[in-house]
Amino acid sequence: MQQINTKEIQYFRQLDGFRFLSITAVMISHFGESPFLNRFPLGFGVQFFFVLSSFLITRILLNAKEFNESHGTNNIFSLKQFYARRFLRIFPIYYLLIIFLYLIDWEPCRKIIISLLTYTTNFKIASGFNTGSFNHLWSLAVEEQFYIFFPLIIFFLPLKNIFKVLAGFVFAGVLGRAILYLHNSAYIPYSNFNTISCLDSLGIGAILAFMTIYKTDQLKQIISNRILFALSCLSFLATMIFSYSFFSGDAKYNFVSMVFMRFFFNVMCFWILGWSVTFGYTGIIKKILENKAVVYLGRISYGMYLYHLFVPQFVAIIFHHFKINVFSSGSTIAFLAMIIINISVTIIIASVSWYIIEKPMNNLKKYFSYNKKLKLA
Repeated sequence: MQQINTKEIQYFRQLDGFRFLSITAVMISHFGESPFLNRFPLGFGVQFFFVLSSFLITRILLNAKEFNESHGTNNIFSLKQFYARRFLRIFPIYYLLIIFLYLIDWEPCRKIIISLLTYTTNFKIASGFNTGSFNHLWSLAVEEQFYIFFPLIIFFLPLKNIFKVLAGFVFAGVLGRAILYLHNSAYIPYSNFNTISCLDSLGIGAILAFMTIYKTDQLKQIISNRILFALSCLSFLATMIFSYSFFSGDAKYNFVSMVFMRFFFNVMCFWILGWSVTFGYTGIIKKILENKAVVYLGRISYGMYLYHLFVPQFVAIIFHHFKINVFSSGSTIAFLAMIIINISVTIIIASVSWYIIEKPMNNLKKYFSYNKKLKLA
């Protein structure tokens, strides 16, 4: 029986830990609005997700392409399998949630239902519509739009041209974001939530995947160069301090933060994730990233992200029903308590979702291998 391509199923345990850290940063940014927390770009956890997601998916696609070319099998079959597996992972809980919120008339679900069903929420927000607690779904829209055409590039372009295209994504992302910002700097979502604006995040993750397979030695040299890593970190910190410490409110979303800080953050993600998948973290970082609870929470991070922005309103309804007002005093303790409560409720909902819906659906992926000849030994 044909041995399975181990590259395709290689599991990077520490990446689940990074998923947990990213979703935690995003939730704190949404649950913990305060002058202190607003000094940090915690929402960049979404950009980290873009880089990480692109890395994982590009690696899978490249390995499927390599297998097909070495065994004379058809890329179209693998393309169909990719979409099937993507459907199983993303669509079930997303559409169940949207249908549920539509039925109970959760504002403004019925007003934006077409955008929600077609994964074009980012364009709805960019047009100036207030999507309320559906606002975070812009990033899922960006990912789905990207992954409609991206597999076609991987499967049907010659391998020698793929790296150039990925580098082009990075350039297009930075340039596109700059042009959009200059065109309409008064309304940040116009340039922030556009798919083009995120191409550098997705491109950098894809480049990392490409290099782990085809440029391993070069990748190790780059990742182990501490001077380059320090420069990427300092560049990010410098632009962050300039934008988030010297400016407040909407003023911190200036040209420097929107264009350069995001790019430097993506570059920093390249090193952070690159070290994890190339060498692996050791010591205290390893213990944190590979902690069983952290890995589990990273595994259910999609559900946590999908549900989290609806939780504060849900909790407020419950508290109002039971006349609980002890957390509305406005004190620091009450503020922190509400963050913890909202995060805890999100974890509970995501856990139920994982065991009842997501895990069973994920188990169906075994029927959709990327390669016809790929069998489990």
